[in-house]
Amino acid sequence: MKKNIKLLIEKNLNCKAMEISETGSGASSVVFKVTLDDAPYSIAVKVSDCPQLLFDEFKRIKFISSKVNCKLPKLYFVDALEGKAFLGMEWIEGSELSEKMLFLKKNKKKLANEIVDNLLKIHTVKNDKYGPIDNAVYNSWYEYYSRFVKDVADFTAASAVPDIVKKAVELAYEKLYEIIGDDRDNATLIHGDYWFPNFIIDAETMSLKGIIDPFNVMWAEPEYELFALTVGYGKKLHLYEIYKSKVKTSKNCDTKVELYALFNELLWYKTLGKGGFNYLVYRSKRLLKAISH
Repeated sequence: MKKNIKLLIEKNLNCKAMEISETGSGASSVVFKVTLDDAPYSIAVKVSDCPQLLFDEFKRIKFISSKVNCKLPKLYFVDALEGKAFLGMEWIEGSELSEKMLFLKKNKKKLANEIVDNLLKIHTVKNDKYGPIDNAVYNSWYEYYSRFVKDVADFTAASAVPDIVKKAVELAYEKLYEIIGDDRDNATLIHGDYWFPNFIIDAETMSLKGIIDPFNVMWAEPEYELFALTVGYGKKLHLYEIYKSKVKTSKNCDTKVELYALFNELLWYKTLGKGGFNYLVYRSKRLLKAISH
């Protein structure tokens, strides 16, 4: 693999890789830090056995970066060799947030505000239609999102998930229009995976250095991705509350966040074909409570 990284760097950047070290891995990719003999002197190279995933990621980063400066890495190349894809991009120095950093470091409020302000910057980009970035043809958010909800609802009804999950999904589908409304003029650019595993943090200053891995990029209503602020470290840093202190949200925002969280988790369950039920039950209970209020 390192041999192919060297070959593609010479081909695409016209310089040589001096040192290559693995820095992390995920379900479908491995990331390397590569030191070069010429500018930009160091880059990140992401390697995947699923070429289309990285070509799509290149397209998503390029699209968002063409619209707004929001701390995404600079792109250098995407290429394929021997059945693998290689995505070369800016190396951003930093790390994921950790419990130790939260416990020892000050400036947590500053970091939280930087994360929210960066999301708000993305949300300044608007469009006149809803849908995927390459096929936004829907006049309203309901028209686009209801198709996804029906697909997940049909899957859930026929699956082995707990009854409380089925109950929450059925009720949400029944009341979908009432909950999300018929928004026709608020199509907003969405990062699609805006949560802490995709934030690069400076451990010393507790500053947001970069964001990575935009996934479900689309033109949606801006509150669609707020549920990502309510989990993990986002919950501990009160990102959702900070967001609502800066923006006037819709009257059903809290209910929508619970709906989006549950249906997004069910999408992963449907896609992977496995997973635990604890989080699904947790979100189902919260959604039922929100709807009842």
